[in-house]
Amino acid sequence: RRVHGDRLIGLLRMSAKPQAESEDQKIVLELEQSRHTLAQKLNTINTTLGFKKRIKRRAELTLQEVASLTPDANVYKAVGRAFFVSTLPTIQSDLQSLVQKSEEDSQNLTTQQQRVQRELEEAQKALEELTEPLRQQQQKFAA
Repeated sequence: RRVHGDRLIGLLRMSAKPQAESEDQKIVLELEQSRHTLAQKLNTINTTLGFKKRIKRRAELTLQEVASLTPDANVYKAVGRAFFVSTLPTIQSDLQSLVQKSEEDSQNLTTQQQRVQRELEEAQKALEELTEPLRQQQQKFAA
């Protein structure tokens, strides 16, 4: 990706107007930084979304297994590295609340993901619109 940015800067250097060149360079660099930041943010959101989905799936599977137990069965809850005796209804309600929280978090992350994706596409489009005349200008110089 850095090569792409260097190529754009090279295009800007071929510009005929030094003052406009400097301003164009600043704008392109800002758009490149914005695009890079948005791509990182999108990657983080995707990672977190996958993590939340795994948590939800694990809780759902555990709920299915716990549902087959008798009400008087000994159940244990993991707390760090230790396990503590708990009641079956408490474990089930904890797992259900974990599933609900994971669903809510996933919905919020999906909304953020869509927003960041839209912003990333807008930044890419603005960058392409800004650099297209410069590419055409470079082709004129090359010909």
